[in-house]
Amino acid sequence: MIVSQTVSELGASATLQMSKKAKALEAQGHKIFDFSVGEPDLSPPQVLFDGVMEAIKEKQHLYTPVSGTLAIKKSILHYTQHHQNLSGWDVPQVCVSTGAKQVIYNALMASLEPGDEVIIPSPYWVSYPAIVKLSGARWVPVSCNEHNGFKLTPEALQAAITPNTKWLVLNSPNNPTGTVYDTDTLYRLAEVLKKFPKIFILSDDIYEALCYTHRPCPHILHVCPELQSRVLVVNGISKSLAATGWRLGWGIAPQSLLEGIEKIQSHSTSGPCCLVQHAVAQTLNTPQLEAYILENHGIFTSRRHCLVKALQRLPGMDTLVTPMGAFYVFASCRGILHHPTIRALGWRTDRELADGLLTHAHVCSVPGSEFGQEGYLRFSYAVPPKLIEEGVERLIHFLTTPSKISE
Repeated sequence: MIVSQTVSELGASATLQMSKKAKALEAQGHKIFDFSVGEPDLSPPQVLFDGVMEAIKEKQHLYTPVSGTLAIKKSILHYTQHHQNLSGWDVPQVCVSTGAKQVIYNALMASLEPGDEVIIPSPYWVSYPAIVKLSGARWVPVSCNEHNGFKLTPEALQAAITPNTKWLVLNSPNNPTGTVYDTDTLYRLAEVLKKFPKIFILSDDIYEALCYTHRPCPHILHVCPELQSRVLVVNGISKSLAATGWRLGWGIAPQSLLEGIEKIQSHSTSGPCCLVQHAVAQTLNTPQLEAYILENHGIFTSRRHCLVKALQRLPGMDTLVTPMGAFYVFASCRGILHHPTIRALGWRTDRELADGLLTHAHVCSVPGSEFGQEGYLRFSYAVPPKLIEEGVERLIHFLTTPSKISE
């Protein structure tokens, strides 16, 4: 077998698998209500397109430095200070990559060895454990209770730490739950981390522009700046600027870690697309872009309310808590699993439920077990309000008249 055992044991991304099945059903002529993929249906801001066209006219077509151009690094540092209220780094501490995922991959590959451990609060984004496995290290899931807002507690963090712990992953706002860590919780987590100076913190901030409760989004470096020498800040344009296919993200970190990240990148993808770098460098801190972010913030706030209100009509979801960030609702599906219609169909798990609802009701979600938490479904509201309302109405209709939907 040509494929390694490590890769053979990896599961494909559940999000993309559900989306792939939804597209196949759509190709057969079915109308699909797809709540699976975290990809905004909005267009990126016009200034980004203008920036790319400018780079094309100037015939910018050559390789850039592996870690990005000087112009985009300066622009990123300015954005980080202005939008996240984080500062204190210099240009050499920034690496620009082909998406935020590559930053995370590069950082973990550059720093982990067999025997090392990475603490990952659960529910978690599906790629964190996969990347750790590929590195040969061990990932340590720590379950976070819904009654605590799916937040990692200091006590749980302390209990998970061993002499082999090298990283803690913090994702706020969180995918899949929409959880935003408050400053008090971050402070208490920082107090634990201060006792273990060898542990680094991977702060995945890709949804920071979509925080609905605070501005800027609370950050561990706001409450404990002295951790800066141990923090990797990850961000990018895919979510906040609806530019998923543009593939541009960045990491800001201590110089020693950045050198490792750059080495990995130099032997894999090299620098990201020169055209996109130029566009982002020119526009990231413009009034047009700031206005765009504010407008999208309002759009997603409205959609969040629309989806939560709609889902509260489903069995067991009447007390559904409104998420504080990102564009996901992580909803318990235990009430639906106990509904007579679902019990009669023999669906007992969130995986069976998600697959069945897609196949028969043509509503696509992602089972919570794929994110490390059984008994939930993740719904993305990066979709139009009409689709939200019609999709949930389809679920309600299926529960009351399943035979008509499944024919």
